[in-house]
Amino acid sequence: MHVSNFEAGAFVEGGVLSTDYHAECANLQSKNIKVYPFYLNERAKDTFDEIAEITGGISQKLDCNDPESLVHAICETALEDIGGAAMQEKYRAQYRA
Repeated sequence: MHVSNFEAGAFVEGGVLSTDYHAECANLQSKNIKVYPFYLNERAKDTFDEIAEITGGISQKLDCNDPESLVHAICETALEDIGGAAMQEKYRAQYRA
């Protein structure tokens, strides 16, 4: 653990976690901030899905075998947010076919 985590005001001050993802998600939700978490391992899926659900975002698996996986995930998420499912489908038809 990094030494700065034990300093006053740190999330792990004195070795004790002062927050958790539920509290942080509630804080983000109260500010209308959506979280779009990407997970690599299936073990993280349920937690990342919960984080996304609480904040109004979308959780997605990131495929490390596809070098453009992150680019596509970000583009599709942004396009859906600004133009809906139709815009997202246009992107998929052009760049994922």
